[in-house]
Formats: sequence, structure tokens, C-alpha cells
Amino acid sequence: MHTNELVSIIIPTHKGVETIGRAIDSVLSQSYSNIEILVVDDNGLGTPEQIETQKIVDSYLNPKIRYLCHKMNKNGSAARNTGIKHARGLFIALLDDDDIFYREKIATQINCLKTCSDEEIGVCYVGYETIFPNGTKMQMPANIEGKLTYAILRGDAHMPSSSILFKKTVWENVGGFDESFQRHQDWEFLVRLSSMYSIKAINEILMTRIILKRNSPNSAAKFETQRLYYLKKMENYILSLPSDKSEEVYLKHFSDIAKEFFKEGNILKGLKYIFKTKKTIKAFVHLTRNFVKHSKYRKFS
Repeated sequence: MHTNELVSIIIPTHKGVETIGRAIDSVLSQSYSNIEILVVDDNGLGTPEQIETQKIVDSYLNPKIRYLCHKMNKNGSAARNTGIKHARGLFIALLDDDDIFYREKIATQINCLKTCSDEEIGVCYVGYETIFPNGTKMQMPANIEGKLTYAILRGDAHMPSSSILFKKTVWENVGGFDESFQRHQDWEFLVRLSSMYSIKAINEILMTRIILKRNSPNSAAKFETQRLYYLKKMENYILSLPSDKSEEVYLKHFSDIAKEFFKEGNILKGLKYIFKTKKTIKAFVHLTRNFVKHSKYRKFS
């Protein structure tokens, strides 16, 4: 593997006029120079957001940047697939339009895959800093690696799409992103990937993930629908685990759903999911820790 291989960075964007320029700038400032940027506009052709986004991208006058536009809004999964299909690079990196790469991110990941002798390694990911809506910051290390299917299913492996880099052939072998997903498409993709490949961690903070209100479901009912859809699609993977581990996966996700209903004051619906875990005491402990941990970082409305 040569260090001068082309890396394609895919930036899907939807209502990201205020942040897309910052994301592009963070890629153009990479120390690894053999890159191309594919901005995939998912706003819908002719919408005010699409017109403004194209103006911003065109203003760069940079041959490394290509602009692709969906005729109508699809979703983030479709935008990522569109970008990767048009990518010319051997390697693929993903960048959400509100996230930021640090200068050495791509170079560090390419060097990691270049020096890794394990042919089963399909992807490497980096640590990152999260900035929450109230301005509070939290660092997330990249400290687990290997066969991570269970860790991803349970939510113990923190690797948002902007943190990963992989060969285009890995995306092809896995089957791309599932375009039926409106949310959790990165989790679903990584579960399928981890069932075929090992994952390598780079325990350095090399990007910033910025949480905006537009990133989150606006109701507990919507959160419930999206999370249950993910669990249904992942059912075969979950049930293939030993029974104690599959129970832990469901406990985690049902507790998360319960939390959203409790936040809205819907105690009965929240309790329904606590009892659904079949481990009510452990579920309440998980829920309490979750509340304490995240109350410092988020503004609840």
C-alpha cells in the first residue's frame, strides 16, 4: 500500500448552509494532500438551501471539490452512497456537514492502515471531541478494537461516521449504507462491517463532532420509532449473540427509549420499556447513570 493513494472525502449535507464551509475548510487543510471532496447535496434541487449550498461550494473554485445534488431529499444513507459511488479514491472518509477534521486525521488513518499487517482490518477510527448544544465539551477515546459487533450493538463502541476511514472495496463488500434508515444508519453499517472485518482504533483526538438540534428526534415517539426500526433490522445479529449479551443489547436500547418518554413526562410509556428489559433494577441503574452523565452536556427542551 502506498501513502500517496487518493482519499475521497464524502460530505453529505442537508440544511447545513451555516456549517458546510467550515467542514470543507477542515478537509482542505489536511496535511495529507492527495484528496478529493465530494459534497452531496440532499436538500432537493431548486430549494433555497440547495441554491445557497451550491453557491458556497462553487465559491471555492477548487478542482479537488465536486458537487453532486439529489433531485429530491432522500436521506443521509442515500447521500453517502451517492458520494461513494462517484468516488475515485481507493480510500473513503466520511464527514458530516457539521463536523470538523483535525489537520492530521487523514494522514494518521492512512498510515495506520498502511502499517497494519492484518488483512482482516476493514476500517480504522479515531477519537473525537463532542461539543454539545450548551457548549460543553466531552472527549471520546478510541480505545477498543478487533471484532466489535457486540460492542457496536450495545453502544459501547463510539465511532460516528466522521471518525472512520475504509477502502472503497469494503463498502462494496458490505453492501453500502441501507437507504431505508432515517437515523442510526452508521450503527447499522458498522454492524454489518464488523461481521466481516476487524476494526482498528487510533486513540488520538482527531476530529470534532458538533451536536446541533437538527441532529436529534423532536419527540419521544419519533425516537422510539427510529430505535425500534434499528433493533428490528439488527434482530438476526442480536439473537446470534449468547443470550446474556443479547439481553444486554435490548436492556441498553429499551432504557434509552424509556429515558426519552420520562423526559416528556410520559411515565407509563417509560415504565413499559423499563419492564420490557426484564431486568428492571439494572435498567433503572443504567437510566440513572445516563441521566447524570448527559445532564451536564445537553439542554433539554
